[in-house]
Amino acid sequence: MKKNTISVIIPAHNEEDVIAKAINSVLKSTYKKYEIVVVNNGSTDHTKEVVEKFIKKYPRRITLLNYEPVSDKELAEKRGAAFSRNRGAEAARGDILFFLDADDWVREDTLENIAKAFEKYKGVDFIIRNREVVIPDNWRRIFVFNFIIFKDKIFSSEKNVKEKILTETGHCICAARTKNFKEIGGFDEKYFYSEDNELGRRLEKMKIKKLISSKVIYYTDMGTTFKDFKRLCKNVAFSRSLDLPEKYSINKVLYQTILFVIIFPLFYLSLFMYSYYKCKDLLVSSMTPLLLIIKRILIIYYFIRLKISNF
Repeated sequence: MKKNTISVIIPAHNEEDVIAKAINSVLKSTYKKYEIVVVNNGSTDHTKEVVEKFIKKYPRRITLLNYEPVSDKELAEKRGAAFSRNRGAEAARGDILFFLDADDWVREDTLENIAKAFEKYKGVDFIIRNREVVIPDNWRRIFVFNFIIFKDKIFSSEKNVKEKILTETGHCICAARTKNFKEIGGFDEKYFYSEDNELGRRLEKMKIKKLISSKVIYYTDMGTTFKDFKRLCKNVAFSRSLDLPEKYSINKVLYQTILFVIIFPLFYLSLFMYSYYKCKDLLVSSMTPLLLIIKRILIIYYFIRLKISNF
C-alpha cells in the first residue's frame, strides 16, 4: 500500500455518456499520487470500451474491474453500488479511498485537499460528502426540480464551513482511510442503493469522527429527467425508512397518504395558484402539483419495496 496515495473508486453501470467527464476531471488533478479504479458492474452499453480507451493512454493510472451482466435477477439485485464500491476498495493500492460517482466530477484541487486534510487531522478517518449541484439552463426545470426535489435536501454543500469535525451526523462520506474503511466492514451490500446513507448512519451510531470541509467539494449535474426524479424519490424513501422505527414508519407513511388524498383537491388548487404567482408560467404551474403527486406515489412504492426486501 502506497502512503498518501489516493485510490479514486468509480462504480459504473451503463455510464458511457458521463464517465469520461469523471475520469478526465481526476486526470487534471494537481495532486499526482493517485490511481483510478473503475468497477464496471454489468453494463450493457459501451462503458467498458470508453474506460479501455483511457487505459491505453494511462495504463499505470487506471484499473478496470469488469463484471459481466447477469441474467439471474436475485444475483443482479445483490450487485448494486455497494458491491462495486467494496470491490474497488479491495483492489485499491492507496491508503486513502475517494468514492466518486460516474456522473460526478472533481475540481483540480479536490484530491490535494483530501490528502492535506488527512495529513492535518491524524485522528479523523472519514470525510463527509460535500457535493455541489450544477443547475441546468432550462429555467422551467430549475423551478420544478427546486420545488419538488430540493425541499427534501437530497444534496448538501457546505460552502461556508471551512473545516469542522463532527460525530453526531449521519451524512454520507466521500473519502476514508483504507485501513479504517475495511475495519468497519465497508458498505453494506444488502442495500442495492443509498448504501452511502446507511454507512453514514452506522458511523454516527459508532460515534466516529468525520471531517467536513469546503475545500473538499466535487460536482454533480442536477437531474432533469424522469429517471433522475425516480432515483431521488428512492433516496427520500430510504432516508425516511432509516429515520423511524419500522412499524411507526409504515403507519406514518400510510397516514400521510390518506391525509394527502382527503385534502388533494384543495391542495392541488392552492399549489397551482402559488406556482403561477411565483413564475407566471401556466405549464410550470400545472406540472408542479402533478410532479408532487407522482413523487408521493413513488415514495410510497419504494418505501414499501424497501421494507419488503429488508433494504
